[in-house]
Amino acid sequence: MPNLDLEIREQLVRYLGGEISLQALHDWLMPRTWNIDRRSLPETAELVHAVELELSEFVHGDWTEEEVKRHLRPSISTYAVTLGELPTAVTTRTSSTVAERSITLEFAPRGPYVDIRPVVAFA
Repeated sequence: MPNLDLEIREQLVRYLGGEISLQALHDWLMPRTWNIDRRSLPETAELVHAVELELSEFVHGDWTEEEVKRHLRPSISTYAVTLGELPTAVTTRTSSTVAERSITLEFAPRGPYVDIRPVVAFA
């Protein structure tokens, strides 16, 4: 599966930029995110659930479309990336003569490379 997280954010940019309607966003999102909790990273599932909640609350009359847009904007302006590398060993050395402290982290690669692309954020 291509990077669904980035695809969702691209569709959000299109919606927030007025290129597609809220209905078009919904129609694009729903078939691609069916059973998302079993098919993707937790961060992607969290994004999907946040968007679905906004859509649901709009349909039920809890939010206006402008409020939905305001709630969705942070999804395209903030993006956290997990690189798949975690420290396997941490070594701390302190030198009493120079008052110097250094920390050494050793990383073990565990995961795919990440493609990070900027997205246009709307104020």
